[in-house]
Amino acid sequence: MELQSFPTVELAGGDVRLREMEADDLDALMAIVSDETTIAHTTIERIPSRADEAEFLAGVVAHRAEEPRLRYELGVVAAGEFIGLARLYVDRPEQRCGDLGYMIRRDHWGQGVATAATRLLVRFGFDEIGLHRIWACHDPDNSASGRVLEKAGLTHEGRIRDHLFVRGRWRDSVTYSILEHERSP
Repeated sequence: MELQSFPTVELAGGDVRLREMEADDLDALMAIVSDETTIAHTTIERIPSRADEAEFLAGVVAHRAEEPRLRYELGVVAAGEFIGLARLYVDRPEQRCGDLGYMIRRDHWGQGVATAATRLLVRFGFDEIGLHRIWACHDPDNSASGRVLEKAGLTHEGRIRDHLFVRGRWRDSVTYSILEHERSP
């Protein structure tokens, strides 16, 4: 099976919408990544500058033109407001495998937004792109992220020791996955 590629993506489910990010999302993006608590469990080393994030957004826009497109970095919108990022990377196209992640503005934690965004990415990855396996990982100190992944239908797989070198130390990662035949309709 050949994977599909999409130059423009917009996904919606319930009160959450995922859409392509644009350069004019910079202020909303800065509100998310400039919060130490929000980025504490990510691989972001320090609060990024506006220039860093403008460069990131330019890269996001550039990835949309790649063929095949392997990176889907989308803005999370709830109640008409840009409140987060959700991404799905096709990390091994020949194996039809992708990994997902998300980052939601702190004042929207615990409201089901990350779970809804994850469900939308899983559905898109299987139904549209044609993936066989989707996986994700989180910092072991971020158990809330594990709950999000389980609610979205992913299965806990285990722990990768010293998986990432972040902020001057090695960090483990807890991994989850879902296979195309395991998902709910």
